[in-house]
Amino acid sequence: MFAAFIKPVRREFLFTFIAVSIALAFGRWWGFDGGLWTWGGLIFSGLLFVDAGHNWPTLHALDVPARRWAGGALTTALLWSIVMAAIAATSALIMQRNSPYYTWYDWFVNTDGPVTHLDTNDAEYVLPDMGITAASVAWTYLILVSAFLIFTITGLAVGISLRRWPQLLTMGISGVVALALLIAVTIYLSWTAYQRAENPDVVFPIMLESWQRFLLVLVVGAAPAIAGWWAIRRSLRNPWA
Repeated sequence: MFAAFIKPVRREFLFTFIAVSIALAFGRWWGFDGGLWTWGGLIFSGLLFVDAGHNWPTLHALDVPARRWAGGALTTALLWSIVMAAIAATSALIMQRNSPYYTWYDWFVNTDGPVTHLDTNDAEYVLPDMGITAASVAWTYLILVSAFLIFTITGLAVGISLRRWPQLLTMGISGVVALALLIAVTIYLSWTAYQRAENPDVVFPIMLESWQRFLLVLVVGAAPAIAGWWAIRRSLRNPWA
């Protein structure tokens, strides 16, 4: 099952796996906002699956069973998402533990409960809702797994639809809208996290708890996911139409 999907792009998968893993694990320690490295990992994961999906018509011509190829593709997307989410979550949560202010720069990190921190004079002070608990770790991981799944499956659908303009247009519109919404929400929540830390008594019109962030990712990703499933089913039946 895996061989039918991965074999034609095994070198691309190996190179991208190594590069994205290193970037997710260590990039945020080197520079830039931590969330930008997560976004980079999501985008390059999606592009990898675009390349892999683009091979389906050729494999179909070689009599590769559609069910076996699709099963390998979806299983690979799931395993890829599980591993990449684990790497990104571990790196980001370690940074959050070292500095409670890290959440300002990475919307994917969920925090919960108060945490003490030292100021420049080594005096302790309390930051509300910027700590790490088992629940915040779980929500962070679930959000990242969902995000990687959305990007990989959408990428797969785009790749498999490159010869079918109606499907490609549908995927393009739904993907761009979903990506724009996620970026807008990311910017807003990072800004509110900063403002809440500076002014704990300020009430914002939209405040999202961890489970609401997870639900938001699912809702925003529903459009490209549904369009992707439709594109994949149609292309598997007739990849050249």
